[in-house]
Amino acid sequence: MRIPRAQLLIEPWNTASVRTAESAGYRCEGLLRGWQEIGGRRRDMLMRPAERRPSLR
Repeated sequence: MRIPRAQLLIEPWNTASVRTAESAGYRCEGLLRGWQEIGGRRRDMLMRPAERRPSLR
């Protein structure tokens, strides 16, 4: 079974998570305004899908 897409959602202020995601091969695809509710407030999230790597087969 192949996973068609892996992605992370990260709050824009969380620079440590942004750097970790970049080093793991996740690129920034866009900003989702008011995407998720956390602590009773709507929060923006950065969508970061994993870069596709060619199969070694």
